[in-house]
Amino acid sequence: MKHPSHSDLSFNLAWQFTDILPGSFERAREAVAGKKFPILGPRPDAGPRTQPLSNRNVKGPYLYAVYSQTGEIRYVGKALEKTVLYRWIRPDNRTGQHYWSHGTTSGTKKATIEFIAEELLAGCKPVALYFAGYSQLVSLVQKRATAIGINSQEIAAIPAEQFAEQLENYLIYTLQPPWNSRGKTSPPNGILAKCGDYWK
Repeated sequence: MKHPSHSDLSFNLAWQFTDILPGSFERAREAVAGKKFPILGPRPDAGPRTQPLSNRNVKGPYLYAVYSQTGEIRYVGKALEKTVLYRWIRPDNRTGQHYWSHGTTSGTKKATIEFIAEELLAGCKPVALYFAGYSQLVSLVQKRATAIGINSQEIAAIPAEQFAEQLENYLIYTLQPPWNSRGKTSPPNGILAKCGDYWK
């Protein structure tokens, strides 16, 4: 499947992962106690205050996508926190230093950062994280709705977090990113499903 580019989706660059740094880190979570995770670089040296590389003033909720060097979407997610990067960053259980930690909550499933590390080890770099905020996304979906004869106010009436969740589900189900868990989505329905691919 050919995936839409980040420009097609109107996503902006949040971060580029380019290296695996020496050492490892551990999370302060019982489910992954003692499990060591790779350190991706560049590190988020400002900790949870680290800002995206572009459009840092955009407000959430956010949708984000991890892109491979070849332009394929590997992962799609949403963020309800104050910045799109906030949920990606957590401290080491031993040192308190902050690292990229997305997906490091399961003792059995591979974390997103482990997938990224595999890409970097294979020389497929950079791996890039792109994002868009609610106001931009809802505007694009409203434009699509109007173009196909759907009342755009039906889109505006969806609460922001619900909109993000539904659009995330639509993107995952439609684009089938390989790092997303297959069991977390269901066939899209409702008004967003009727609108279809907003990027076309």
